[in-house]
Amino acid sequence: MARLITEADLPTKPPPAAGKLFRSLWGRWYLKDWRTMESHPTSSLTSRTTFTKVVLKLSRMCGFGAVLLGYSLFLGDLLLILFWVVTGLLRTLCSSTLWLASQPTLHQKNSNGMIFLTVTVSVPGLKPPECITNLSCEPASKFQVRTFYIALYVVAVGVGGIKPCFSSLGADQFEEEDKKERFMKHSYFNYWWVAVTGGSFLALTVLVYLEDHVGYGWGYGIPTVGLAIAFAVFLLGTRTYRYKVPKGSPLTQVACVLVAALRNINIQVPSDPSLLHEVVLPLKRNLRHTENLRFLDKAATTVTDHSTDDDDLKQSIKEGTPLIENKWRLCTVTEVEEVKLLARVIPVWFTTLVFMVTVQQMSTFFLRQGISMDQSMGPNFKIPPASLELACVATALILIPLYDQYIVPYVRRFTGNERGFSLLQRLGVGLVITIFGMAVAASVEMRRLKVIKNNGLEYSELPIPMSVFWLVPQYSIMGIAQVFAYMGQLEFFYDQVPDDMQTIGTALFTSNTGVAHFVCASILQLVTSMTGRWSGQPWIVSNINQSRLDKYYWMLTVLSALNFVAFFLVSLGYTYKTAEPREPEHNKVVHVEPLLID
Repeated sequence: MARLITEADLPTKPPPAAGKLFRSLWGRWYLKDWRTMESHPTSSLTSRTTFTKVVLKLSRMCGFGAVLLGYSLFLGDLLLILFWVVTGLLRTLCSSTLWLASQPTLHQKNSNGMIFLTVTVSVPGLKPPECITNLSCEPASKFQVRTFYIALYVVAVGVGGIKPCFSSLGADQFEEEDKKERFMKHSYFNYWWVAVTGGSFLALTVLVYLEDHVGYGWGYGIPTVGLAIAFAVFLLGTRTYRYKVPKGSPLTQVACVLVAALRNINIQVPSDPSLLHEVVLPLKRNLRHTENLRFLDKAATTVTDHSTDDDDLKQSIKEGTPLIENKWRLCTVTEVEEVKLLARVIPVWFTTLVFMVTVQQMSTFFLRQGISMDQSMGPNFKIPPASLELACVATALILIPLYDQYIVPYVRRFTGNERGFSLLQRLGVGLVITIFGMAVAASVEMRRLKVIKNNGLEYSELPIPMSVFWLVPQYSIMGIAQVFAYMGQLEFFYDQVPDDMQTIGTALFTSNTGVAHFVCASILQLVTSMTGRWSGQPWIVSNINQSRLDKYYWMLTVLSALNFVAFFLVSLGYTYKTAEPREPEHNKVVHVEPLLID
């Protein structure tokens, strides 16, 4: 398990107030994601086990890392500020000791993350012997497999905790009430993704080449050193960052609203929303009342506490503290609306799962297709199969600046939305493009199977006479889809959750990726089992030349289309977050007197 952050790990003094924005805009947020993305999971696929098992194990490992963020949320929103969480988790991800290299146990305080992973692929006793040929590979021992997976899951602990905190910490540097900074924040999410894809670019070029021609030790060692450097650079910006003070557990606030609504279940909600209890505070944006989920409004309906003298109660109301000490009985409109926001984003979360499932195909079955095809690029060079995803990455790297600088201003003239597309419109465009991407993948696979049949290569392990460049269109289309849907997800979940819970928003985005890995593994197992039972041979078998990936891709195409219909219906009834302007810092605290119901 990853070592938990203790008080000894924290700075002796709180970080200073933030400096100017531009000092923390470029490089610091991006450098970390550039480095953590370098160790690309697809580069470690080998022929030592069946590909279906590799896909399942890879999906579970990636899913574990993406959904393992509850502890980072707890630390970030309840105990610590995000800066301290990121600092502690970066130390977990990249430690300065090699102690675990000789201690194959999971329950240690000092986890080594990437260093541990580098050791497992470098030390002879921790890795299987080199393959003489593809058909004479000695399998890894149980000890070697367990050690390797321990290293992977230690990395997952660090990455799964950092991701929701780091993107939130970067976005927190922008002031929502400042128009210029608000526009910069919209661009921030786009260029954050440039950094992530930039890391993937390095992984799919430099690191893949090193792993194929030099060794996995170099392939993992270089990003380990890069991550250590990124950690040092991150700490250099300590005095320039803006910090949010933790406001307590968001889960407690949700529970308070639900309990207060149940306690007031027999109370009628006033028809005039202005009569509901609200408190206006400086440096906090109050949310406007919405008409949906009216049952929760009971939590903001003031009712006389018969155990309290009426005169005392009225006096406390004038002072702005009626029953506020007991949040389990009376909540503000803003607190109720914050719970409504969380409830409204959940359906959107579910309708983006299928998109993330299709994205997983690039690092699994798209890759396996490339391995079986002619990888020649000229007479003397072959493209490493793991570098095929470079088409997706390159497309995103080219399109993101074009989207931010040209597409958004052009669309803005027609929509009047400062983002160009609304949050859900951007997401929807990405989902539609995904449908076409999977249809193209299915069509290319049909042609690949035709070439296999015409050349009698159904049982052969030799590359088929079909260029790997046939896969470039499906990779590129998925890259376009990610620019719209992937980044649309991140910005949507960050923007549409309460201001004090934006770490939860990015965590919803990250958990969506993680759950999609498990869904992908479940779909694969279900399809393999059911098709094997119906036709006698599963669609997916160890020999990809005998598999029916085309049918699998067509199934995902139909599933993506049905998912878009569900997303469209959800978006029709969605109510966006609307907030009142934040009170100036020098203003007094103003309390809105609530209605008393005897």
